[in-house]
Amino acid sequence: MNFKFHLALVALVASVPTFAAVFDQELLHLELIPPCGNMEDLIPLLRAFSSTNTDHFYTASDVESQQFRHNYIYIEEGTTGYLFPSHVAGTIPLYRLWNSKDFDHFYTSNATEQKVALSEGYVTENTVGFIYPDSRCGGLPLYRLYNNALKDHLYTLSKVERDKAIKDQKYILERSPGYLVF
Repeated sequence: MNFKFHLALVALVASVPTFAAVFDQELLHLELIPPCGNMEDLIPLLRAFSSTNTDHFYTASDVESQQFRHNYIYIEEGTTGYLFPSHVAGTIPLYRLWNSKDFDHFYTSNATEQKVALSEGYVTENTVGFIYPDSRCGGLPLYRLYNNALKDHLYTLSKVERDKAIKDQKYILERSPGYLVF
């Protein structure tokens, strides 16, 4: 019989890498688990909405948020969650794409999704920041929803808002791009 036992040794400080010891019948090896980033480095992911164009817009830049609110008639909707401004061990990039035909911003951390979106008329605008691919550092899933009639993507950490958008506004739940800290 081949029994595997996994034992994770807990780090006392978040900045210290954690090791996982994997026991196999014949071999013991250690796997490095990246540490969680310094929570003091997190920045807010700001959210705004244009009812004129039915578009949700997310940015980690205060200046860009102000420009969209003043120049494109977006209304500030607060902070969605927190992400890192640059790469931290264990994080992945969150890309922002734009489709001028549908007037829609699309956010993904998946390179394949990004390529598909590019083939459908989106252009990559930038990397908004860096997020976790899973909940290991205490993150919450960033829910991505889409309303085909409105041609709008909505992103939220709130299960209540997610469920309301599905029930009342006919959004459909899509793949989560990753996890934000809140």
